[in-house]
Amino acid sequence: MVHPSELFRTNSIEERTFSAPRNAVDENQLDCGLTNLPILKRCCNLERLATPKVFLVFLSLVGLLQGITIKYFRETSKFWGEHYNISQNNIEWLIYTNEFFVGLCALLVAYYGNRIHRISWIGGLTIFQAVSSGILVIPEIYRKNYKETKEMPGPALCSKENTRGITDNEFEVNYIALVVLCIFQMFFAMVSVSFISHGITYLDDNTSHRSSPRYIAIALSCKELGQQVGLYLSWIPTVSTISQIFIHPVWLSIASVTFISGVLISMFPKYMPSTLIRAMSASIVDLASGHQTVRQKPIIDGFFKTFFRLLKNPILMVNISRIMIMESGLINFNIFEKYFNQSRFQISYDNDTSYTQITTNVLKQPLVALSMIASGLLTAKASTSKSLAKWNIAAIILVVIFFGSTAFLKCDPTTKYEDLLDKNMCKRCNCTFNNFEPVCIKTKTYYSPCCAGCQSVTTKNSRKVYTNCFLGLEAAEGPCDQTNCDLFYALSQANRVITTALLASTIVTNIIINMRCILPRDKAMALGLEATFSSLVPYLPVKAIYGAVAEHYCIYRENNVCKLYSKSYATFLSLCSMGFMILSLLLAIVVLILLKLKPLDYKEEDEDDVPVELEEVHRPVEGERLMSEEGQDEVDSDMENVGDDHDSIDSAPYLDETQERLKQNRILESNL
Repeated sequence: MVHPSELFRTNSIEERTFSAPRNAVDENQLDCGLTNLPILKRCCNLERLATPKVFLVFLSLVGLLQGITIKYFRETSKFWGEHYNISQNNIEWLIYTNEFFVGLCALLVAYYGNRIHRISWIGGLTIFQAVSSGILVIPEIYRKNYKETKEMPGPALCSKENTRGITDNEFEVNYIALVVLCIFQMFFAMVSVSFISHGITYLDDNTSHRSSPRYIAIALSCKELGQQVGLYLSWIPTVSTISQIFIHPVWLSIASVTFISGVLISMFPKYMPSTLIRAMSASIVDLASGHQTVRQKPIIDGFFKTFFRLLKNPILMVNISRIMIMESGLINFNIFEKYFNQSRFQISYDNDTSYTQITTNVLKQPLVALSMIASGLLTAKASTSKSLAKWNIAAIILVVIFFGSTAFLKCDPTTKYEDLLDKNMCKRCNCTFNNFEPVCIKTKTYYSPCCAGCQSVTTKNSRKVYTNCFLGLEAAEGPCDQTNCDLFYALSQANRVITTALLASTIVTNIIINMRCILPRDKAMALGLEATFSSLVPYLPVKAIYGAVAEHYCIYRENNVCKLYSKSYATFLSLCSMGFMILSLLLAIVVLILLKLKPLDYKEEDEDDVPVELEEVHRPVEGERLMSEEGQDEVDSDMENVGDDHDSIDSAPYLDETQERLKQNRILESNL
């Protein structure tokens, strides 16, 4: 066995100690993101809280608030759209404007945030998101072209004298509101990109590859649960006395908590102390084995050099293409799903009397979050990335089977879909067709209470009953008896929940594959590249194509907006979605083949994935080694666990140079 004294030259001075090089850790790597308040760092000793678990809590909080914000914003769009006199057709594009901004800024935000300071970017953009949420009160206060409504929109009733008041055309669009809404969605898009490209990669860099998938899954699942909370909060304005959406205490509370979370997450350093400890420990082992290492400046490639390097990576690009194609099919099916249910099952999203839609809304996001966490736990135990690719293939096959089993179900309602509109009655009653609200008179279903000639509404047994309808009859809420349609609709919604949960299990595996098939310093931009393609393609060209084809199946339109589609449109949506899924399955198989040709073993990746890049200057030849290979492996296995349990900085006194030298010397002696 080699004694530690033999590691030094014979003419060494009396003090035979050694330590990690001082330049193994750069001082600015402990800089917190919020440099404007350094006094908090000194007074509160925040370094002891700079652990991966604490960061996971704050990142999950940011993700939760993002989910709440966007869901509340979209679910209340019907109300603030009516206030600002924005047509429903334009709102359907406006609420997805943030996805367009994601496609535009994802690469730039991911690259420069990763190059400068990831924590400062995610914290700063979160603060900007909170501020932009606050400025949405401006159109509510400055009420030019503001359409005042005493209560939330109700059912459309027959009014031969047009007693509903001023028509929408007599109001101009509130352009101030449009500008503010776009500014808000721009900042929300930027912080969404930062959450993925900076927050997720920061977790991955500061945890081991075995625990990283679990941390990532928890953060992403919290964002999904945020959408569920946002859905519940969006119901509050419907029963509140405050009709203004963005002055409501719910929205102002969300903005305030978001601002605080941005400040808190900005306090984290550029690198976790535990990560820097492992880098210093590695340098000590190199010294003991006769390797001399010096720290070089981190390699910083230009934007276009990094971008083209990612484009040349076949595994990354094929996997991103697979994700983009799957997203194109599912996103657009979800956008047009209300027309699918309307034409196939005569079910309205707004007044689903079977309560199937409510059950779906309650179960969908929690099951998605649970699926993500389960996939994170399984991914952490995967030995190679080929296992992850195999699971992606299996999940997509199950999705195709479940989706296809109900996508083409048909029922035979008592009233043909094309006969729902009595155009003569609708015209006499000055009806509009903003919402599909079917009602039943005897055995005939009408498009809305207005088209049925109903002039008043009451409530019996918690269900609406319309009176003074055509020929003095009453109309019941919902379509006429269609038992088979309700059953098929319930099965269809159940399969939507299952397929969404299955696809959610591939989100973590896709992120891990994308981060492992590239250089560690390119991880942020790789996730930004994925966000670019997954946002621009599904929401712009594919959505435009879906809309253009939909016009071909339109039966009735009002003000150049289609209000009634033929039943063939539902078949078109099903076929297109199935086609996108099958194409995505083929690309998933290609990813597996590429991984077999070039496997990505986690053990191989661990050696290169270090936050501080070291360049080896001298490596002794085989005859000059002072330690055997067996002894070296034993030291490496022990030393790589130093700091891996992510203890606080109090348990890592590497800032005291004298104590650190003595401590590391004792550790090395005991291991040798």
